[in-house]
Amino acid sequence: MKQNLLKAVVVLAAAALIIGGLVAAALAGYTAGQTQGSAMASHSHWSCDQAMLERLPSTLNITVGQIENVRRITDRAKPQLAAVQKDARQKKQAIMDAAMSDIAPLLTPKQQQKLDELQKAREAARSAKEKVRDALKPTSLFESQ
Repeated sequence: MKQNLLKAVVVLAAAALIIGGLVAAALAGYTAGQTQGSAMASHSHWSCDQAMLERLPSTLNITVGQIENVRRITDRAKPQLAAVQKDARQKKQAIMDAAMSDIAPLLTPKQQQKLDELQKAREAARSAKEKVRDALKPTSLFESQ
């Protein structure tokens, strides 16, 4: 009887550990997804705005007669949006450069070397991401032919 009770306790404890581990993994995955989603949202406003402009004809059931007028308006808006995006990117980079130049004197040579390596890796990743994005860029109704 004691042996059966001991086996049952061991089985229940193992089940509780497995279930607890699954719950912890699910929560960690959910939290990571939320964090990644927030980060992506802050980077995707430009593409969201552009995609919204590109979806107008199908979303609003725009007629063939309206398409040219809509195209002229969206073509006029795109360079303005691009200029705002470029300006914001330059301002952000200036702030980051200033912060990094303030941080650099605080670091040991080994820490500075590690920071340099991280910055190079980040730039390489950004460049690769940009190449993939350009390669996968869909065509739209509003691109000049």
